Amino acid sequence: MLFLDLVTRWAALAGQAARKDGAGRGILAGLRLAWQGGTIGSCRMREKFLSKAFAYIVLLIAANLLAKIAPPITVLGIDLARGPNQFVAIYLALTEAASIVENLADLGVDTIRPLSTYLYGRRDAMTGQKETGQLAASRKTAGQKEGV
Repeated sequence: MLFLDLVTRWAALAGQAARKDGAGRGILAGLRLAWQGGTIGSCRMREKFLSKAFAYIVLLIAANLLAKIAPPITVLGIDLARGPNQFVAIYLALTEAASIVENLADLGVDTIRPLSTYLYGRRDAMTGQKETGQLAASRKTAGQKEGV
């Protein structure tokens, strides 16, 4: 999912560059324009992608190790010791899925934007947290523009 997020982000940036150019070009031409304009750069993208991938791998390994060392606790046929492993995996999957949907919406598929709000809501319900700060404000503004 992390790779799909990267690819859809590039596509969104390429689409934005193509629309900004105004020549009615497609995503491939937009990709070239975004690369030449510095919007898409290998160093910046690689750094962000690799640090995110590293963090996800560390979290998944830690959750798996915790599941391995925790004694089995079975309640109603459910192994609660595997809870942290499943929690981390689901949390990261919801985060990436929502980001992919946002990227596709930025590409111009506006009808799916409410799906990202739903996915982030499901993710936040897992932790009992509500979004705060700039990200929540930007989503609220996007939702108002979309009529969500």
